[in-house]
Amino acid sequence: MTQVNLPFQVDQIVEVKSFIEEYRGAWFRCKITDITNESGELRYKLKYLDYPDEAIDNALVFETPEGGTESQLMVRPTYPPHYHESEYLNLKGETEPLVVVHDTWKVGDLVDWYRDKCYWSGEIVGIQGKQLCQIELLPKPEGEGKIYRGKSLRPRLDWSVEDGWKVPSTVDGVKCAKFVKPKNQG
Repeated sequence: MTQVNLPFQVDQIVEVKSFIEEYRGAWFRCKITDITNESGELRYKLKYLDYPDEAIDNALVFETPEGGTESQLMVRPTYPPHYHESEYLNLKGETEPLVVVHDTWKVGDLVDWYRDKCYWSGEIVGIQGKQLCQIELLPKPEGEGKIYRGKSLRPRLDWSVEDGWKVPSTVDGVKCAKFVKPKNQG
C-alpha cells in the first residue's frame, strides 16, 4: 500500500500505535509533520501531542511486531466522538457519525483504556464496583498482555482504509458499541 491509498497528510492529527516494549498495543495522539519514502518504506515524522518533550519520531507506517507475522498499519484517524446510550439520548446538534456504547461495561467488552496519556487496547475480564474494571491488555506480540484495574474506557474500534471505522465483535459475536448517524441526519 502506498501513500496514494492512505488519507493522511502533513499537519493532520492522528492516532499512532506502538510496538515498543512496555507500550505495545498503546495508541498515542500525534501530528504528522512530514511524510517520506525512505528506501521504499513509507514513514511519517510524528510529534507526540501528549508528550511535548519527546523528539519527533520517524515512524514506519507499516510495521510487524517482533515475533509477529503480519505487517500492520500503525496510523489511523482521530477517534470518533463516543457517548454512552444515556448521553446520546440528550445530544443535540451533533453533525458527524458517532459511536454509542451501552451504559454499563460488561465482562468481555473490547475496550481501549486511558492510562499514561495514551489508550491501551484490551478486554474487560472483571468488574469491581460500579465503574472499576479489570482490563486484560492484548497478548504479546500485539500488546503487553497484563491485567490492570481502570475506569477511563472507550469502546475498542478497528480502522482500515477499505472499511473505515468498525466495532469489533467478541468471540461470541457481541459488540459493546454501535455507529449511529446524527439525529439531524436521520
